[in-house]
Amino acid sequence: MAPVTSSPIRFGCFVRIVLLMMIALSSTACNNQVRRSTSPVHQALNKPNQQDLSTNQPTVSAANCIDTLAGEDPIAFINGNPISKARLVDLLLASHGPGVLEQLAVLDEARRLAETYELTITADDVEREYQQSLKSLLSSFEASEDDAPYGREEAESILNQLLARRNISHTEYMLGITRNAYLRAIVGANLRFSPEQLEAERQRQNGPQADISHIQLATYAEAVKVYELLQNGADFQETAERYSANLRTGPAGGRLRVFSANDDEIPEAIRQRAFASKVGELSPPFRAGDWFHIIKLNAIIPGADPSKSEQAALENSLRSRMVEPAMQELYRSLFQQAEIRIEDAKLAEEFLRKHPERRAGID
Repeated sequence: MAPVTSSPIRFGCFVRIVLLMMIALSSTACNNQVRRSTSPVHQALNKPNQQDLSTNQPTVSAANCIDTLAGEDPIAFINGNPISKARLVDLLLASHGPGVLEQLAVLDEARRLAETYELTITADDVEREYQQSLKSLLSSFEASEDDAPYGREEAESILNQLLARRNISHTEYMLGITRNAYLRAIVGANLRFSPEQLEAERQRQNGPQADISHIQLATYAEAVKVYELLQNGADFQETAERYSANLRTGPAGGRLRVFSANDDEIPEAIRQRAFASKVGELSPPFRAGDWFHIIKLNAIIPGADPSKSEQAALENSLRSRMVEPAMQELYRSLFQQAEIRIEDAKLAEEFLRKHPERRAGID
């Protein structure tokens, strides 16, 4: 098969090296390919685990999984059957290769762009990005208290569970974390706010705030059962602690931080339902994104005087909310402009399966 050609930059050998490093970390080489996301890592991990069921995915037989290439010493045995390094690498290329190559391409472009802005990314920057991902991966929502205790050991335990479910090695995850450290620095160096944006943020912060509790569930059937329990007198806090799928707010009895009607960090469906409810009212189950929710409005907090908002505080708030979408947009832009040449036929085949728009570059 002809190479995928867009440029003289060659990643084929580098990807093989990375994948060889992942051999010890990967335990599901014979699984079908899992759909991967180009969102920032911690947001991607928050999404439900959905396997790609498209019919054009390659199938791998059990016989192929234990086949050893002639003349090569095995690196492992399964029930006495030899496993060759070449076979294992081919399977890893099929399942992980396109995603790893995409990450490497964006990281290389981000490094080049950072150099043009004279930005230096250090190990401390990567560690801060990792800590930030640990704090945000548990849930799309923060607990009510801004200073709620957050244990790194607890977060890393949950991270390891999520990575195992999605067949993502820690090596891959840290590759994404390093990439995000570069993207965050680049976005931060170029983020500017207009007077209109600052005024909208002022109104967002100082309008009436909703104080709610919620129970997050995976299916509508589950939500209906929980709703019936609540209607029959079950305590909301205890029910949230027992049934909510939200790993952050569930243990806190379902309490969310307060939010305004135009706070876009909270799904619109939840905001609309909250401000349409009466204090103490229990909502029937409704869908917001990939989850079903039941909410209870605890209080509506009156707005503050918007004239007292400091511009520096407004800019910091805007920056914290806008940097993630800007990083996603920069990711897409850098990947599109990355010049990639693949010289491994198997990797080229799998890469084009995921990115058919690159097929025009084939000779």
